[in-house]
Formats: sequence, C-alpha cells, structure tokens
Amino acid sequence: GVDKYGIQSIVNDMSPTTRSEVIGDFYYLTTHKSATTRDIRAYTREIRILYSEIQPRDLYSIREYTSEMSSFIDAQYHVAGENWIDSILSMDEDSNPVSAGTLRAVKRRLSFLERSPLFVDSGTSILDDIFYAMETGRILVVNTSLMSDTEQFLLTTIVTRTLSDMRRALKSSGNLGDFETQGQKRLPLEFFNRVKQKARSFYGKDGVANTSEVRDPRKLPVIQMTVEEAPSILNPVLKRGQSVFKDISRQGRKFNIGLLVVSQQVSVLDNVILSQMNTEINLRLGNEREIKSCIENASVNITGFENEFRVMSRGEAIVTASYRELPLPVRIPLFDTIYEKDRHRYKDNKSKKE
Repeated sequence: GVDKYGIQSIVNDMSPTTRSEVIGDFYYLTTHKSATTRDIRAYTREIRILYSEIQPRDLYSIREYTSEMSSFIDAQYHVAGENWIDSILSMDEDSNPVSAGTLRAVKRRLSFLERSPLFVDSGTSILDDIFYAMETGRILVVNTSLMSDTEQFLLTTIVTRTLSDMRRALKSSGNLGDFETQGQKRLPLEFFNRVKQKARSFYGKDGVANTSEVRDPRKLPVIQMTVEEAPSILNPVLKRGQSVFKDISRQGRKFNIGLLVVSQQVSVLDNVILSQMNTEINLRLGNEREIKSCIENASVNITGFENEFRVMSRGEAIVTASYRELPLPVRIPLFDTIYEKDRHRYKDNKSKKE
C-alpha cells in the first residue's frame, strides 16, 4: 500500500522541533549507507556491533547448540571475557581443552560473524546511539533487506537484551552508585563504560552523583521492540532455554519495554510468548491450522469466527485484546491515505513544497 509516500515524506514535512524530538540526527539504520537514496542518507547510520558486545546467550537464542558446545563457549566466556569470540576463532585444534569436533562445530557456527559487515572485532559501535535514541523516546527504522536471517535475528537479540539489561540494572538499584555496580555485572563492560555517564543523566532523579536516587523505569519512555519473521526466532525449539523475548513478554511492563510480533504463522510461535500477548490484530488467513491457532490464542473468545478469517478482504482485520470483552472488526487504511489526511499536523511553513 505504500506507493507514493514513505516514512521519509513524514520526516521532510516535520517541523524542526518535532524532527529533533522524534528522530534526532538519524532514524534509519542499514548495513550500507552508500546504498540508500540521497534524501534518506542524511538521516542514516551504518549498523556495526562489536564482538565484545555479543554474549553467548545471544547466540543460543538464534541457533541450537549442543550441551558440549554451550559448555565450551561458557567456559571460554568465563576465561576470556568479552574477547571470547576472538579467543575461539583463533584457537588451535591441537591445544584446546575440548575435542577437535566440538571446536570445529563452534567455529562453524561463529564463522558468519567474520563474513558479516554488521559484526566487527574493532571500530565504532552503533549500540551506544541506539541506547541514547531509545531512552530519549525516538523512533528507529532498521533496514533488514540486505541482512541474512542469522544477522537480523542476532542484531534484534543483542539490541533487545542490552536495553532490557540496562533497565533491569536500574530496577534493581536504589541510587546511581548501585546502578553502576549492577550495570557492570549485567552488561559488556566496554559498552557500559561508554554509556554510563549518559545513562546517569537519563536515570538519575535529582542529579548524576552516586547518591542520587534512581527513576522508576515505568516513568521512562516506552520502548517497543518489533520482531518480524517471528517464527524463525520465536519458535519453541530455540526458546527452550533462557530468552530475552520470553522475559519481555512476561515482565516487560515492569520496565516499560514492549514486544510487537509480526508473523504470517501463529501455530509455530512459542506458546509462552503468545499467552502474554495483550492485543492481537488478526488479518485474513486461508490455512485451517493457522485460523485455529489464532482463535485458540486470542485474548477473548472468538469461537465461531472461522469464516470471517477466510472472507476478510485486504486491509480488514479482527482486533482482540485482553482489555476488551468483544472482538472489534476494523479496516486498516493505506499509508498514503493517512499521510495525505494528516500531513498538515506536522508540516511547517519551511517544508519543501511538492
């Protein structure tokens, strides 16, 4: 439905004040800045994540590892700390404490990091800027079209886990001194040391001193993480262990962090996550299995709506929510229609005339 206008059209029409508050210096994240169009490039940042910012649990969330492999990785993380990836990739098969087969298997699973432009062993990370943007209530759009599935899922996991751990450190602290102690325990030390001064300004209730009382996370800007192609990352096989997405679905409201899941399949999603969803926007489905799953996992009873799922046209949906007793049929307008209707609300006199 987006043919004539896009997000950049809204950005161009924003007043300087609104643009500064909503997107700041940038809003568009991509793997290659040079591949973006000229009008978007001014608001673009390239995505780069340091090896030191990746924790073993991030990888466990996106791919299966045997108990031998995970034990070996955990041991190396304990010994080498944030240098654990470089340590494993440079390890000699003849001088390591595990079997050559286990080492080769782990190296194969980590090899995509060496090929990926997103993940680097040195340089400048985008994670700091993402943290600043989210804690100031801004909006970020990530272009995943040039990423592999593995890259996309790992990036989403790292960002979500980092933001969650920052607010968990805050929630478990009484003052900023406590927060720094908690942050050093939960987060990669190199990253935390870069952002801790800015974090103090966000989280301190009456200053940045160690004795300053911290703010309640529920008074901070709401952070909503969007997971597209959800079956690939939120399936029960990968979610058998610890998962940041499970944690957010169950406890995210305590930290003002929400989860938005976009999927063409419901039946393959993790039941724990589905059971915690408060609102569902159900579009047309033709598959009997998926229709049954939607009905079973809806927040309200929509038994008997099977035919509605089959006959809805494009843009029509059934909204179910835990805070409504009845389902609500809706029609979703095209992006262009909404833009043309509302553009005067954020357009100022200095905007470019079309």
